Amino acid sequence: MMIVDFLNARINEDEQAARAATPAPWSVHLQGDAAVVSPGVAMDREEGGVSAQDATHMVRHDPARVLREIEAKRGLIASALAEKHVVVEDSWYTCPAATEENDGGECGNDDMADGPCECGRDARVDRLFRQLAAVYTDHPDYQEEWRP
Repeated sequence: MMIVDFLNARINEDEQAARAATPAPWSVHLQGDAAVVSPGVAMDREEGGVSAQDATHMVRHDPARVLREIEAKRGLIASALAEKHVVVEDSWYTCPAATEENDGGECGNDDMADGPCECGRDARVDRLFRQLAAVYTDHPDYQEEWRP
């Protein structure tokens, strides 16, 4: 099995579990020793009370898994930020956004140096970040211009 097949299969399983669970916006309300998860499903130890589909969805998103996903996303972000602008032997054709400090070279064309990226690096990073940010469209700090 190739890694892309593995990833797609896990994503498909996550989607199936999430779609089978109650689609209402979920929230947690503490009531004594019990926690009630909207849409009103009792979650205390003695009563149980969740559907198999809801329980499957909750279990698939346990804290350990969420933390692994966070680390994976942080790794993607770090990899994207570490990507360098194109630097070529003839510095005249080096990406205008390249810097000696970050990329190991600078654009030799004084009319273009320090200009916007022309090698595609910034566009690739922007696309990745927009995709990752799309998960948080319901957050009050999300900006509509970030939509992929």
